[in-house]
Amino acid sequence: MEQKSIMQELREIPIGKHKDFPIKRLRTVQNYRTILNQEGYLEGRVWEAVILKEKGVIRAKRVS
Repeated sequence: MEQKSIMQELREIPIGKHKDFPIKRLRTVQNYRTILNQEGYLEGRVWEAVILKEKGVIRAKRVS
């Protein structure tokens, strides 16, 4: 079974949906989110990320 990269997983999130990643991947998710937001700026593609400490995850969401 092929494992997807975090960048690929972020790109594939449908608009309005979210995906949770382990909190230990915080810096990676935030960096990739920033890169995707820069690349998608002109097309209006936006991702956001929220840290949920109580669940131990970072939740990445595709806003538009």
